[in-house]
Amino acid sequence: MPRYKRRKPRKIDRRPTALMSVQEFCDNNGISIAHYYVLRANRDGPKEIRTGRRVFISPEAEAAWRRAHEK
Repeated sequence: MPRYKRRKPRKIDRRPTALMSVQEFCDNNGISIAHYYVLRANRDGPKEIRTGRRVFISPEAEAAWRRAHEK
């Protein structure tokens, strides 16, 4: 009998109103995290929501950022 109970994987909320992390934003848009921070340093990244030390991006901010970067 195992000592520890195996945890179930966390379910991630994928509703359109859910906030996304920087990693999720980068995965959705096909950019690296390093490039995201370069964009942010140049004030060219999406608007962020900060709660303590965590950074989130709303779907609306992602859509606005994508519209601004369409060619």
